[in-house]
Amino acid sequence: AHPDGKKIATGGRDKLLKVWDISKAKPALLASLPDHKDEVRGVAYSPDGNMLISVSAEEKQFRVWDATSDKPKAGEVVKLPAPAIGVNFSPDGKSIVLAGSRGTGAVWSLKDGKFDDPVDLETDKRAILSANFSADGSMIAGTLAHSRTEDRVVVWTKDGKKKHEFKYDAHVPAAGFAPDNRHLAAVSDAGVFVIRLPK
Repeated sequence: AHPDGKKIATGGRDKLLKVWDISKAKPALLASLPDHKDEVRGVAYSPDGNMLISVSAEEKQFRVWDATSDKPKAGEVVKLPAPAIGVNFSPDGKSIVLAGSRGTGAVWSLKDGKFDDPVDLETDKRAILSANFSADGSMIAGTLAHSRTEDRVVVWTKDGKKKHEFKYDAHVPAAGFAPDNRHLAAVSDAGVFVIRLPK
């Protein structure tokens, strides 16, 4: 969602990145962008709403869009070692974190309008299913695909080091921080888990 609450960006199997006006009772399509070559799995607006990032299921790259108008304009395309499936901005807008296939999970810094200096998240060579910053930007919560019967919820420092790890005998596709930075919510096949982080 755009930070002004009036627009959202969506992606899907039709390979299109779409921007919608949701300020009225009936959403209106503002833009339909066909640049991706595969299913669009992740989109994120910057905290100031001026930038949009999108990732496709099989493209080994992320796309940067100028979102200062209702129809975003294509910008930088950043190559990746493997496909990405999710993206989120840090609260200060100075970095993004990617989720995806082994080798993709990383924190990228925004410097002088360009993304650079990726810092890999420690994953034990596992795929990252989701990754989100804490409200203060100091940590990242995410989930790792571990085996057919077990996934892990992990908390990393912003420099990619594992700080906490929790094992679940279930599929856990997503986890994220509560605003207090001390609790996590993790969604699994068995329900929602609330995790209090150790001091």
